Amino acid sequence: MKAQKKYLPFFILLFLFSLIIRQSNAQKISDEAQRAEWIFNISYGITWQDEANITSYTIGVFSSKAMFSELQKQAKTKKIKGKPVEVIRYLNYKDIQANHIVYVSRNENAYLGLVYQKFKGKNVLIISDRSKQPDYSIINFRKIGDSKPFDINDRLAGENNITISRQLLKIGGSREVIQRIYAETNRKLLAEKKALEEKKKEIADKEKLLSEQEARIKAQRDSIASKENLISAKEGELQDQNARLDSMSAEVLQQRKDLTKNQAFLKIQEKNIAKQKEFAKKLNIEILSKSKNLKDQEEKLRKNQEKLGKSQKTVATQKNIIYFAIAALVIFLFLGVIIVSSYINKQKINKQLSEQYVAINSQKDEIQNQAKLLESVNTELEKLSIVASETDNAVTIMDIKGNFQWINAGFTRLYGYTLQLLRNEIDDNIVGASSNPEVQNILNHIIETKQTGSYQNLSKTRNGNEIWVQTTITPILDENNEVRQLISIDTDITTEKKSEIEIRKQKDQIEIQNEQITSSINYAKTIQQAILPLAEDLEKYFESFLIFKPRDVVSGDFYWFYEKAGKDGKPDKIFIATVDCTGHGVPGAFMSMIGSRLLSEIVSEQNVTGPKDILTILDKKVKTALRQETTDNNDGMDMAVCVIEKEDTSYHITYSGAKSDLYYYSHKSDDITILSSERRSIGGTKQKRGNIEFTNKDFYLFENDIMWLSTDGIIDQNNADRKRFGTPKFIETLKEAKDLGLKEQKRLFLNKLDEHQGLEKQRDDITIWGIKFNLKKW
Repeated sequence: MKAQKKYLPFFILLFLFSLIIRQSNAQKISDEAQRAEWIFNISYGITWQDEANITSYTIGVFSSKAMFSELQKQAKTKKIKGKPVEVIRYLNYKDIQANHIVYVSRNENAYLGLVYQKFKGKNVLIISDRSKQPDYSIINFRKIGDSKPFDINDRLAGENNITISRQLLKIGGSREVIQRIYAETNRKLLAEKKALEEKKKEIADKEKLLSEQEARIKAQRDSIASKENLISAKEGELQDQNARLDSMSAEVLQQRKDLTKNQAFLKIQEKNIAKQKEFAKKLNIEILSKSKNLKDQEEKLRKNQEKLGKSQKTVATQKNIIYFAIAALVIFLFLGVIIVSSYINKQKINKQLSEQYVAINSQKDEIQNQAKLLESVNTELEKLSIVASETDNAVTIMDIKGNFQWINAGFTRLYGYTLQLLRNEIDDNIVGASSNPEVQNILNHIIETKQTGSYQNLSKTRNGNEIWVQTTITPILDENNEVRQLISIDTDITTEKKSEIEIRKQKDQIEIQNEQITSSINYAKTIQQAILPLAEDLEKYFESFLIFKPRDVVSGDFYWFYEKAGKDGKPDKIFIATVDCTGHGVPGAFMSMIGSRLLSEIVSEQNVTGPKDILTILDKKVKTALRQETTDNNDGMDMAVCVIEKEDTSYHITYSGAKSDLYYYSHKSDDITILSSERRSIGGTKQKRGNIEFTNKDFYLFENDIMWLSTDGIIDQNNADRKRFGTPKFIETLKEAKDLGLKEQKRLFLNKLDEHQGLEKQRDDITIWGIKFNLKKW
């Protein structure tokens, strides 16, 4: 037993090392070589009777030459518990002797029952290979790649007085142990599934309620926005109409003034024409009178000439006639001059009358045009009057002090008051009639700035109903740009206001719910942080820095740490992982808690120590927990898992990754090395995953070497130009950081990230874990 304890840690190390070699070099090493190595390693967990008296161990091989040759080859360099090993091959089962170990190959499984009968109770370790009758052997190897490397038959071991160490039972495991672990794990998993389903249902119900409320709010906002646009359009139209009305009113006033002036001028012209006509009439009468006198005189002269021609009685008489004729001629010439002068004056008067007539006709045409324009304006005013009377809005015209002068029919329909009722029952001024105490200040501001103002008010109609009203007051300016009147337009916004109040209530309710959800998420953050490793645990074995930046309050990323103690109580292996779960925020946080619990269960309860095996089992458990074989759920995880074992002057590290690479810097090579992961995730559908299997990758690091694990959050972060940080830049940052202290490395990464990200939002959760190996710490 002392020898067993002495070599047990070495056995475990050798066995795990063989598993690692087997997984990582499956294409390079034959099955015989791997099983031969297993036989040597398993022997360190076996105790035979009187083991202290054994000087050398014998292995009987009932198998092919290849297996015999491989065991002989390894026996030259390996010992069992410090003692030499002899390998013997048997071609017939009858020739097999009671060696310490008897190995029956797969091809010879038909003889396994006979071998069992031959060595039952004879202190022989019977090993079979993938036998379908495991009751006839103490150890039965499984297919390479299974989660358990072999099965152990406790009953037959007891019959043959073979003692199997507890560690070997954990690595292999009897059926009873496996079934017990499975039953216990299944119970826990079912309980966790039930709790998860309840949580998911609760979140789904809250998300559904929130979505419905958001949809209702959006619909109400759209309705309000539509109504506000309609109100704005109507107000704009009414303002345009008011502006046109003001402009037309000013033009009509001006035209009326011009018409009044023209009418006055026309009356003066008519009076002048009447006077001129009267003067011309008198002048014509006078001319006609003188013409008649002249004709009478001509008649007299003619008679006198006849008398002169008939009788020339005396010279004196002729002289008198001549004198008379000369006098008549003078008179005639004088009358001619008067007639010609009258004719010239008449022409001048007629010309003046003609010019005045043309001017009067021109003024008449202008007056007719103004009358047509005035008629058009009156028509437009009639239309505006119809609009003002038919609109649902209440329109009020007031003087500069706010006294009511006119209201439209819409005012009566809206409030129930006529102008007379309004003045008698309420007030004749808007300040007294309104329940808004700021109306006077609003009026003063409108008059001072000569700009439109508006306000909302809760008013009462004549029958006692309360309505919400939007009032818009517009100043009317005169020709001197001074306010002479005010026009107010009241619009019923009761429906919109009720919707606004309802929206405000719903908003308050949503804010309360958001506070509750935020409080729950903050508490979830506390719970999530509780599952993360403590800083002092990480610092016990190596120096490290950690950048953990959730995009939201809780994270879909998490980092995991587990120490597996050896016999002396000191850690035998350290397990670390960085994990990026599907999604972020609350869904990602739930996935992270599931992932952390399953990882701990696989390693601590099921004693799985190979990174590749951990990922393979985790993949199955995630699919089972999320029922991905029967549902549309396709959530999963990307992760990198490492097992770290300390040797004398180095660290032996085994890594396996699911779409998450590992980076390390070795001072020996003085370069950054990238270990690529498998291009498949944990969980999800098989079509998406393909047939890719996880593999192990081994490497050694020494004093002050550095290893980095990272999720893809920093690599996928975009800048303002939508350009990703990218893997090349990440590797350049690693090269820049490798010679810095860990605090400086962390500061460098954060500065590079801030410089790249700028003001852009963080796209995903970000985790970077840097580890510097220090032999003194472990």
